[in-house]
Amino acid sequence: MARLPQGSPRADAGTLASRHSHSFIDRDEFGSLLQQTHPANIPLHQAARFPKDATERQQQKKAAAGVKSHPSLVQECKQLAVIAGPLFIEGVAGMGEQLVATAAVGHLQDPAALPALVMAQAIFNVSGYSIVDGLASALETLCGQAYGAGNHNLLPVMLIRAQLVCLLCILPTIVLWGSGCLAWLLPQFGQDAALSDPASRLLQLLLPSLLLGIISETVVQYLLAQGEALPGMICSLVGLVLCPAYNFGFVWGLWGWQGLGLQGAGVAAVATHTTLVAVLLAYLLHRDCWRARSAADQPNAWQDFNLWEAARGCCSYLYYGLPCVAMVCLEWWVWEVLVLMAGLLPHAESAVAVMGLSTQLNLLPWVFCYSLGTATSTRVAQALGGGSAARAERILRLACTLVFACSVLLCAGMWLLRAPLMAALTNDSKTQRELGHVLPAVVAAIICDGQVAVMTGCLRAAGRQGIAAIITFVAYWAFGLPVSWLLGFKLGWGVLGLRWGLTAAVGCQAAVLHWLVAYRFDWQEEVRRAEELVGGGEEADVEEGVQLQLLK
Repeated sequence: MARLPQGSPRADAGTLASRHSHSFIDRDEFGSLLQQTHPANIPLHQAARFPKDATERQQQKKAAAGVKSHPSLVQECKQLAVIAGPLFIEGVAGMGEQLVATAAVGHLQDPAALPALVMAQAIFNVSGYSIVDGLASALETLCGQAYGAGNHNLLPVMLIRAQLVCLLCILPTIVLWGSGCLAWLLPQFGQDAALSDPASRLLQLLLPSLLLGIISETVVQYLLAQGEALPGMICSLVGLVLCPAYNFGFVWGLWGWQGLGLQGAGVAAVATHTTLVAVLLAYLLHRDCWRARSAADQPNAWQDFNLWEAARGCCSYLYYGLPCVAMVCLEWWVWEVLVLMAGLLPHAESAVAVMGLSTQLNLLPWVFCYSLGTATSTRVAQALGGGSAARAERILRLACTLVFACSVLLCAGMWLLRAPLMAALTNDSKTQRELGHVLPAVVAAIICDGQVAVMTGCLRAAGRQGIAAIITFVAYWAFGLPVSWLLGFKLGWGVLGLRWGLTAAVGCQAAVLHWLVAYRFDWQEEVRRAEELVGGGEEADVEEGVQLQLLK
């Protein structure tokens, strides 16, 4: 039998019964003891041991989970920065790894190596990584709200469930890449056969990297939902430090060992990802198992883990995972379509170059906006799980203000430094001139993108990914691409029209999301939905919560 803490009602009742059985207690003494043990007469520092009702017990549970009731704006800014800062560094490190791999292959004597690498990277992102990234994003809802509600036992269940769902959903991709049929399939869509074969073989080597990505993405989201962004950042920095040795070693060869050429880039990617996952899992084991075992007050969420409970809820996980996949794919794929549209313009070579360089200009600001949007999603999910509608709304408004101010400053810097930026990207004067014409559209898109990142992060936190996916589809595909076609081809604006069409799509998306989330959101209803989903304390309650939301 567990030992009862001193001062608890059951312990005091036991003391009374023991004293009554051994000696006579008169009426005055018995009344005095009852008065001493009455909750109203207990000092404030002991009052938490006597919850008055279920609401108070729930508040104590959330306080024990580390969710504060009313942190100040400065504290909220710090908490957002603690998550967004490491995420931004992690994103920059990932860009650095891709740049190193491109540089290693780009210096080979084979002229087909670099185009084949670019083709393989595009296929890897579109048909593989985007699916994993989208499915893992559902953990922002499930783990974030569970952590905010103090329901720690759900966290490992959701982690393993996410990994199982990701593995099942990429089985067609595994078959497609592993069979090597892309070498035959890509030329059927107009791709160069001389590039399709090496790209297909490179994708076969990248299959382990995709499987390792399931582990890394889900574990990073699992930790992010609990407010921990440093482990993912550290692992990315470790990968960035080691990837030059891996890439140049496997591609070019070191110490007399002959390199593998283009195929060495695939081996290097697997080696880098293996190192990253090893460091991440080592931290996870230390954090959730060894540290919890050594600390008596540290909850071990894995102690009662049941694999069957994780496996039987895969269908309910898809209720949140599939809209996340749709959001990611609809946004990523539109960039590929715009590049293809640029290739149909007159002077296609220059148009494609300008479109690609404008994308590079947009990349770093996008990483910043995504980082702050993910931080917003984490904090809002914790607030909703903790039952605080007012705090969730305040976090959203604070994040919108921060991302707007930072985006304006960033765009102002880009505009003031536009000449050296364009000179660093290209030496061609014509391309620089056209890129200067496109830059205002890029700047406007960056400002709107920040608002979109924060608003969609809030929708993910509330489990409203389906709404975000519909808005993304309408903004990009039903509105943005037709406007790009109209401006670029019918009105003769060329690549400038394509870029302004995309900016119009992002602006439309930001306006609709602002109207829906900032002005029409019922935060009390979202708190109630979060309570239905993760507030029960058992894995079965999540299945019931999803079923209730499906019925609605």
